[in-house]
Amino acid sequence: ARTWRKQTLGRLLLDLVVTPNHYRGTDTSERWGAILTAHHRDDVDETILLKLLRGSHLTNLWGMDARSDGFDLLALHDNDTVSKSPASTFTGYFAKPMLSIRKNDVLDYLNSQSIEWREDESNNSNKYKRNKIRN
Repeated sequence: ARTWRKQTLGRLLLDLVVTPNHYRGTDTSERWGAILTAHHRDDVDETILLKLLRGSHLTNLWGMDARSDGFDLLALHDNDTVSKSPASTFTGYFAKPMLSIRKNDVLDYLNSQSIEWREDESNNSNKYKRNKIRN
């Protein structure tokens, strides 16, 4: 799933940063964009617990990084639009701006604002170790 997500969202992101109507930067030699995810503090705690269960050393017990290392969007794309663009590099990031917020706080806010959200159906299945911990 992680590979699919990176490829699919990376292609979408590249389309956005290549298309002049979407990109608002001034430097055309290097463009970048970010996909923001809704990972929250509970996800961080689950990650640490999973690492503990796997026997990770104490020096490796951390949750999630707030931002991924940049990755080359061109490696994910084969569109002619890219070759017509004046930019020479296209960098993508995954960012997780909500890592300090608990899931219940997110849901309380969404409910108070009458905002609808979606959860991945696979979250309810105990097929995956992370879900066994969560559920």
